[in-house]
Amino acid sequence: MLKQKAKSKYFGFMILVLAIVGIILTNGCVPSKEVDIKLNQIDAIVKVMNERLVKLDTELEKEKPDYSQAKVLISGIKSDVDEIKKILAGINLKIATETQKRIMKARQLNTEAALLSVAATESVIEGQLAIEVWGALLTVPDFKKINFAEAKKELKKAEIAFNTTAKHTKAALEKTKQIDLEVLSPEAKSQIAQIKTLLQEDVDAIPYFSPLILGCKTFTDGFQALVKGLIALEELGDLTRAKAESKVAERKFLESAFAFKLVRDKGPIEWKPMMIGLSAEVDILSTVIGHLVKGIEYAEQGNIEAAEKEFAEADKLLATLP
Repeated sequence: MLKQKAKSKYFGFMILVLAIVGIILTNGCVPSKEVDIKLNQIDAIVKVMNERLVKLDTELEKEKPDYSQAKVLISGIKSDVDEIKKILAGINLKIATETQKRIMKARQLNTEAALLSVAATESVIEGQLAIEVWGALLTVPDFKKINFAEAKKELKKAEIAFNTTAKHTKAALEKTKQIDLEVLSPEAKSQIAQIKTLLQEDVDAIPYFSPLILGCKTFTDGFQALVKGLIALEELGDLTRAKAESKVAERKFLESAFAFKLVRDKGPIEWKPMMIGLSAEVDILSTVIGHLVKGIEYAEQGNIEAAEKEFAEADKLLATLP
């Protein structure tokens, strides 16, 4: 889940790094051997960084990315950018012209935005992994063995990660907006425009993190109530409790359906397949609840045959869940 969004933020960062290279290559005429040496050092680091970027891009494009390897690459990229910042900080601006100082400031803002973008990428991958674990925890064959407490912990991890992503993405966009375009080459200006567009798209997606998590939380609560209702019905024969839990599940699935629909219809297009899948599961489980409630009501009236038919329909639908 959310793989495409993680890749979008990564791609935005890659463009940022290319912008750094563009600025260095097109505006590197500094009348100082000392500054020249430092810029050459930056060039060497950028080459290594680009190698990591190619490997990261290749990894993230795989059908089943190795996120542990991706994290190693991201860590390396962060170190590279940090080293560039250190070199820039060590350049003696007293020997530079005012225009050159503006160029150095632009480089500084690029590296700061790059670090923020990498941090956003790292966080969104963490959130995606947590969502994937959450989904796996809810798909065990025996519903009664689902660890709902652990599933909710994973959602909390995802929520924290996505909040971090939002903070870093907004900050990266603000840094990019501060770059002095007048000192950049036409190519670098074009690259900065691409950066702003990518980051703005990511910022526009931020409001949908909240309903996504809310939908997952209420889905989990509804599923848990459904399982409690099934246990009360099948193992305890407690119709009253089974009906009460089913009503809770019904309400929670309704809340979940509303949240997923919002994200599906108005959120990022790359999230749509996931939202369609989750919405379909909510629809199935809501129908299951309907059969359970009807069955319980028939049982309360003493119409066991009708109750059994409703329960059988509920079981058939549960068997269709992935």
